[in-house]
Amino acid sequence: MKLRSGLLKLFFLSIPFSHFGSPIPLVNISLFILFVYFLISVQFIKFDFAYSKFARPINLLLVLYIILLTVSIVHYEPNTEYSMSILRHFPMYILLLFILSDAISNQLIGFYDISKYFLIGFSVLFFLFILGFDVSEVQGRQSVLGLNPNRLAFYANFAIILSINLLQNKRNRRLKIFLLFAIIIMGIYLNIVTASKGGFVGILLVVLVYYYFKNRSMIGKLANIIKGLMLASILILTFLSNDVLYDRIFETDTKYMDIRSVIWENALEIVSENILFGVGVFEYEVEFIDIMGKYHATHNEFISILVYTGIVGLLIFIAFLWELFKRANFVSKYENMPMFLSLLALIAFTLFKAGGSFVALYTWVIFSILLTSPMISYSKINS
Repeated sequence: MKLRSGLLKLFFLSIPFSHFGSPIPLVNISLFILFVYFLISVQFIKFDFAYSKFARPINLLLVLYIILLTVSIVHYEPNTEYSMSILRHFPMYILLLFILSDAISNQLIGFYDISKYFLIGFSVLFFLFILGFDVSEVQGRQSVLGLNPNRLAFYANFAIILSINLLQNKRNRRLKIFLLFAIIIMGIYLNIVTASKGGFVGILLVVLVYYYFKNRSMIGKLANIIKGLMLASILILTFLSNDVLYDRIFETDTKYMDIRSVIWENALEIVSENILFGVGVFEYEVEFIDIMGKYHATHNEFISILVYTGIVGLLIFIAFLWELFKRANFVSKYENMPMFLSLLALIAFTLFKAGGSFVALYTWVIFSILLTSPMISYSKINS
């Protein structure tokens, strides 16, 4: 029991460093830790019972994968370089979703420990950045340990919302309150130096959603909206003090011009004749390279799913997100905890604008947290 719990804590601590490799090829360090946990735990998992708790959302994902695999085989094209990645990672992350959801719902790790160990890992990452350990800069955007700046900004936003939630515990000691405020400042600082547009919009979205749903009465909502807008205004002024971020948002320099709209137009053109079930991953890659000259991430996972699996697949994925929303909204309504709705808003926005986020570890970690949110009592979250 202690070993399994320890491995889960180590898993959440390792998430900010999940881009590092492991002894198993093509498996990052975080997935390797979870794989060891699964080998130890498989004898304890009552699969029929565990699966029944998450059957509907997981079934939706399994159907989506079957459609993706089938359409990709029907529209198979040889000599593709990137297409196998999603076919390989998708089922692996469905298994991850099941394993984490089972562990959280059976209280092998509580939400307090999830928050605690992720924040420890994030703090270590921040101090490595401050100490200049493997810090890089491209076009004025800084990062550390080879992390994509947008991913670093996402980790910062995740740390901020976890810290805001923990600050709501009135039993916090002064030292803990100080540390949580320090982590929020760290997150804001990393958002600024990464000059991430997604990080900038993401934190504003998180703050506004959190404060809007923090109180159910209209008077309370109005007061919280005012608080949220005041905090959002401070964040906007702080973020736009970074000239690079300002130029990227308002595209004042041609080197910061965004080609997402061109990519989206070409992607939609490719799928236009197979709009019902899509064209699969192989045909999309080949046709996209023919049009653009080289492969680009779509930078919108909703469009990616539409291209790969058509309207049918997109509706299935939206139904999955709706299942997560119902759970997050239940906790917000009956436990007055809007943090899960903030997390859902953050990950939905990230899926809308970040390339490769559908097969990113952090996406599925948040999916598992949202999936199990009604099973985590208020006392367990803030114990």
